[in-house]
Amino acid sequence: MSPTIEVGDIVVVDKYYQENPSNLEVGDVLVFKVRSTLYTHRIISIVQRNNNYYIRTKGDYKDNVEDSWVVTKEDIVGKVVFKIKFIGLPSVWLHNMLSSDY
Repeated sequence: MSPTIEVGDIVVVDKYYQENPSNLEVGDVLVFKVRSTLYTHRIISIVQRNNNYYIRTKGDYKDNVEDSWVVTKEDIVGKVVFKIKFIGLPSVWLHNMLSSDY
C-alpha cells in the first residue's frame, strides 16, 4: 500500500464493516483475506447483487494493476480508519534480525 501505508506503519481497523459492507465506499482502504493471507488495498469498485457484495481492489503503488480476485463479505476483516506512522518499526527490525543468518 506504499506510499499510503509504509512498512512500520500500524493501521487501526474497524470490524463493523465485516457485517455491514453496504457502508463501504469506493476509495476506502480495506483489510481482507485471500486464501488465509491478509491484504490491505483500496476499493476501486463495489457491485451489489441480491444482498451479496463483490468488491474489486488495488494497491496504491503507482504501477499496481487491479487485483485478480474479487473480495466478498466473507473475506472482509474491516476498513482502515487511521494509521500511526513508524510505530511498528521496532517490530520490523526485530523480525528482520531474527530472520537473518547471523
